Amino acid sequence: MSPTEEIKSKIDIVEFLKEYIEVRPAGKNMKARCPLHNEKTPSFMISPERQTWRCFGCSRGGDIFTFVMEHEHCEFYEALTMLAEKTGVAIRRYASGEQRQLNVLFDINEAAAEFFSAALPTSTHAQTYLASRGLHAKTCEEFMLGITPPASSEHAGGDAAIRHLTGKGFAMNDIVRAGIAMPGRRGGYNDRFYDRLMFPIHNHFGKIIGFTGRILHENPAAAKYLNTPETPVFKKSKILYGFHRSKEHIRNERSAFLVEGQMDFLMAWQDGVKTGIATSGTAVTQDHLLVLRRYADKLVVSFDNDDAGWAASERVLSMAHALDFTTYVVLLSESVNDPADIVVKNPGMLKAMIHDAQPAIRLLFEKYPVTDNPIESKVNIRMLLKTIHVFTSAIDRGYWMRELSRTSGVPEEELKEEMSVIAKQSDKKAATLSASASVPTVNAPPPMTRLERISEHLISTAVAHNKIHELKKSASLQYVPKKYQEIIIALAEDNGTDGALHPPITLIQERAGLEEHGTIEELETQLLTEYESMWGDLILQEIRRAEAQHDEKKVDLLMQKMNRLKSESPHARGKDAGTRTAQSN
Repeated sequence: MSPTEEIKSKIDIVEFLKEYIEVRPAGKNMKARCPLHNEKTPSFMISPERQTWRCFGCSRGGDIFTFVMEHEHCEFYEALTMLAEKTGVAIRRYASGEQRQLNVLFDINEAAAEFFSAALPTSTHAQTYLASRGLHAKTCEEFMLGITPPASSEHAGGDAAIRHLTGKGFAMNDIVRAGIAMPGRRGGYNDRFYDRLMFPIHNHFGKIIGFTGRILHENPAAAKYLNTPETPVFKKSKILYGFHRSKEHIRNERSAFLVEGQMDFLMAWQDGVKTGIATSGTAVTQDHLLVLRRYADKLVVSFDNDDAGWAASERVLSMAHALDFTTYVVLLSESVNDPADIVVKNPGMLKAMIHDAQPAIRLLFEKYPVTDNPIESKVNIRMLLKTIHVFTSAIDRGYWMRELSRTSGVPEEELKEEMSVIAKQSDKKAATLSASASVPTVNAPPPMTRLERISEHLISTAVAHNKIHELKKSASLQYVPKKYQEIIIALAEDNGTDGALHPPITLIQERAGLEEHGTIEELETQLLTEYESMWGDLILQEIRRAEAQHDEKKVDLLMQKMNRLKSESPHARGKDAGTRTAQSN
């Protein structure tokens, strides 16, 4: 028996999922609210008979392995390791072809981090900067901070990291895939980072997946911060900086302290605040908060003390309220800009400030007060109602409605009526945006479908890498829309002069190599996934209609049909083949 089969035999999916979500019976199946996206009506169905799950809201599904991969944002081998530890199943180390491709990227990032870290003591400028910010050598070592040499140093051209990594036996195309190198303007390859203080970014399991580089010598022509581009292992919209170290502290305290940048996190950590996390080169996303919500009930926010910082705070708080966080805000004085400044000026104070943080909604009441000006008061009351409206908890909504009525003098019934108007406007706006995104104007061409866009990216990438003939022979060709099949054939046969095909061929050829959308293999995977999704949507619509009619028998039959179609899809067959290959290695 393979490790995956043995693990499945030891875990009942219903009991396993009860550790994450509240489930209740739905005919022969079980249902719950999906933990992978925010929803109010349960659309997450579990089949005890088939030991599978599927969410009809976000169209994701599978077995316990796919659930762990989706929920923990990890790869198959990591999910296998976690479940093996849970069940006591011994596994031997192996990796599928896909996992080996990812492992190479992990190895390259690890080797690069070691190279950058070893160079840090040699830079007087970096040491001076770190000392000015109050960061200790122990903290730098703990989080593997490093430097990259300037392009004008002895490593002229900025290829020090490339030469180090190729010297260790890594292939150039893998170093590019990892985001460490990029094509040079005059041919060849250059380091992506040079003359920068480097902050390695770890995934939530502790593997280095990318970097943020802060410029060391101020240069108006260069970005102050530069991040690793999106790669197969680095998705900045899902990764929280420092979470690999702080997650157990967050779980124990059921509280997280969210800051804006790596330096804020590091200084807070150094000062004894162990529940911190930061984003890496992006605004806070719902995916970030969904990760945190599994560990924490309380979210304490601290952003820069300026208008932009307040705007970012309000946006985060709105998303957090919708996910049922209890939210607090650390108020910074005018003399400090961020948590790192607090640590430098008053060591030990930050922990006390977090402890004494004010409820976010209280601060919003102060920011949007009721005044003698009726027009201004109406605007402010509506702003507060919009905030109260997104609270998940009816208890929270009721409490703050009563509080708003008390402070504003407006009867609670009138506030409820106004909130009803706000809710309808919000729904109408969402519907309008959805309609405008999907319905073309009379004179405009219809928008590209996602399948068409992926097909165009696939062709462009194949042209850039001289792989168009291989693409013509690939099994993926049958899932490409007919128009793009004809383009692939025309390019492969060097016959792109047909009037209907010539313009898109020219455009694809011009774009080839200018835009990065992933490797051919990654794009083929996206293509199969989207193809599967398109025909699955039709069944999904039927399921939703049956659910609305409370026809549990029909829902069960449709779920069987959906699962059967999923198992027979090319994407599922590809996954099965990959798993079988992994298990045989």
